[in-house]
Parts: sequence; structure tokens; C-alpha cells
Amino acid sequence: MTKRIATLLLLSVALCSTSMAELTLVEAKREVRDTAFAQAYLGKDTVYWIQSSPSAYNASVAIQSFTARGSSGQKNVTLPALPMIMSPVYRSLQTKGLLLVYMDYAGKVHVSQIDDSLATVKKTTNFDNPLVTNEIMLTPENYVIGGVGSDDFASLIFIDKNLSKQTRIDLPVKKKGEVSSLLFDQGRFLAISNHYDASAYLYELSLAGVVRNTIQLRGGAATGVSLGNRGFAISYRVGREVFVERFDEKMKSLWIKKLHDVTGITTRKGNLHDIKNGIAWVGANNDKLTIYKLNDSGNITHTSIDKSSGYGVPPSSSYLSVALGRNIHVRGQDRKVGGPVDGSIDSFYFIDSEE
Repeated sequence: MTKRIATLLLLSVALCSTSMAELTLVEAKREVRDTAFAQAYLGKDTVYWIQSSPSAYNASVAIQSFTARGSSGQKNVTLPALPMIMSPVYRSLQTKGLLLVYMDYAGKVHVSQIDDSLATVKKTTNFDNPLVTNEIMLTPENYVIGGVGSDDFASLIFIDKNLSKQTRIDLPVKKKGEVSSLLFDQGRFLAISNHYDASAYLYELSLAGVVRNTIQLRGGAATGVSLGNRGFAISYRVGREVFVERFDEKMKSLWIKKLHDVTGITTRKGNLHDIKNGIAWVGANNDKLTIYKLNDSGNITHTSIDKSSGYGVPPSSSYLSVALGRNIHVRGQDRKVGGPVDGSIDSFYFIDSEE
């Protein structure tokens, strides 16, 4: 009997160590057409959702502040042109100001600097090289913009804070692809590039843009996140397997954890987040929004899979997601099977809460 009780206790501990929970769909609303979404991190704890207006005659974007308790106010700013595509992620070490990079319906790319009150545009300049921008980061010296250049090569551009000078950084890997992630880690700057041949690379750069080190990662479709004084983490795919790898501050690999085998419709890349006591991965597998949470030792402690909403992977094949504490907030857009054929689309908002 004692042996049986011990076995049941061990099983109970094993089940609790990887908890399963369904995501909560807190909002779903019909949009006239696909809209451009973005998100901004200012400082350490300030987060904003950004959404363009669906009206072809209104170039305003809504900037909604966001806290652990939900949204808390919204401001609108009018841009010089209607954004068709916006850079999805902006990160800043400062607690004020915002930079939006967006493509208009004529295919031109603009850079607009928003004032500290997030109410008006201070300055706008044209951005000729990048075709698509994936991420923006403000370092102590420059705005850094990563994405795909007009030549289909991975593009990394530095712009000074007055938007008067643009400098393209010469990356050592000469293959078509994209810059997918920008990280500021322990006073240095890191960038990740993905390429058409399913390879990915990690670059260490000075704040002036000088490439100091280049490392080829084990797989492709990579994204990364800084973990503060705990180093950084990178997610990538090797064939049809998805992994998370954690590195220390000296760029030494600490561990590698497999998340899943790719099944059905999936996101090409996952979003990584630094959360309280660990790391979170947000993406989709088998046409379902999926969230993993790992501790700093690489053990999966929590898994959430959307099994009930009826929404699948967004047409853009990506979600926007933010982490506040250990709660994950996710936005995306999708058309349900059997839904209206008028071109409308649903915007949805999930929360995965442990608190």
C-alpha cells in the first residue's frame, strides 16, 4: 500500500509540473477588412497595442496603453499616410516616445516619430531600403530597424534620433532572408537573421553597428528575446521540430528544449517572452494557438492550447503577444470557416492567465 501511495504521489507531482489550461478568449470583433496591428514596449513595464483605422479616408492609428489589469485608455494620432503594414514590434529602453515604421498602399515606407504624449507626429521621413520591417529598437545611440530589404536580403538599418541619417549595416552573411529579432543584452546589441535555405544566424554588434561576432544557429525560422541579467533565449526550427535554446551572457549555450513536432498549419516562427521565473513561447501548431512556459532550467511548466474558439492561425501566420508577470496576452486576426464572404475578418484577443 505504501508503495502504491508513493507511486500516486509521484504521478501527481509529474502532472502538476506541466499544467494544461485553455486560453480565455476575452474579445472577438468584426473588422471591415484586415487591419494593421503593432505593439510597443517602452521602458521595462509599459506596453501599447497599436491598430490602424480600417477607413481608407482616415490615416489615424489608435494607441492603447496596456497593463496587467487590461487596457487603460486610448489615444489617436494621424499619420501622413494610411498604413497598410506596420512594423509589428517596437522596443525602447526609454519610457517615452515612439517610432512607427509603416508601408502605405502605394508601397512606400515611412518612418514617423511620435511625441512623448503619443498624440502628434513630430517628424516623418521616407525609408527607401527595407521592403518589410519586422522589429524596431531604440538603443542609447540610434533607432535600429530590422527586416527585409528591397533586394530581398536581410536588412539592418541605423537611423539617428533626428531621423536625418540612415546607415545600412553590412551583415557578413550574404543570403536572401530577413532580420527577425533585435535584442539589447547587457549593454550590447544582438540581431538574428533567417534565410531562404532554412539557416539562421546570431550577430553581436557594437552600439555603433560594428559586427563583432557571428554564430550560425542549429535551425532556421529563429526569433529571440533578452532575459536581462539571465542571458537570452532563441527559438528555431530544425526540419519539422521546434526548439528553444538558452544562452548565457557570454553567448554559451546552456540547454536546448524541444517543444513539439510540426503538425498541420503552424506559425513559421514563435514569439519568445521573458516572464517571471522563466521563458514563454507563443505560436501555433496544428492550426491552434499554443503557449509554452519553461523555467530557467529548460523544463516545460505550463502548456495552453486553444481548442474551442474556432480561430486558427492568422493569415499573416503570426500573432502579437505580450507578457505581464506570467500572464500572456495575444492578439491576431482570422476568418472562421463558414464565416461571411464579404472580406471582413475577426480581431481576437486571448489571455493565458496563471494568476
